[in-house]
Amino acid sequence: MRRIFRTIICTGICTGAVLSVVGACAGPPRGGLGIAAEREIELRVLAGYDADGDGTLTRAELDSGLARAFRQADGDGNARLNRDEMAAENQRRWAVEGPSASPLIDWNSDGGIDATEFSTTARNLFVRLDENEDGVLDVVELSLPRSPFQRPQDGALEPGIGPSPGGPGQHRHPV
Repeated sequence: MRRIFRTIICTGICTGAVLSVVGACAGPPRGGLGIAAEREIELRVLAGYDADGDGTLTRAELDSGLARAFRQADGDGNARLNRDEMAAENQRRWAVEGPSASPLIDWNSDGGIDATEFSTTARNLFVRLDENEDGVLDVVELSLPRSPFQRPQDGALEPGIGPSPGGPGQHRHPV
């Protein structure tokens, strides 16, 4: 009985130590950037695929841009990125996006990156941001969320919100 109790205690202490080390090594996610900074980088990356510059991104624009980017990264033109091409593309992404860069990873461990693996992150991001699921990221979906305490850039109040009749410093209420 005493031996079982000692084993349970030792196992608990070892597990706690391992979890502490793993937690300390994990550190803040994605290079320690805040959520808003990560979102800004994601939006900048996606905005780069807006081929017609209209401020919206269609799935067709994204797919076309990803295909073009893949062809540029595929130096030997064999429709697969080898390890050298993968490393070069990862270095390019790091230079552009910094610590929020999404590195290419050979998920299926076949020794190369195909167009599907190359495009997965951007396509998943598109799906996540396309809140109304219409296949188009519009101006609202491609904008940073604003703090409820932040005034719009033009100084106007948010729609439906007006100043309190009590004057400055008073609570605002719906108009």
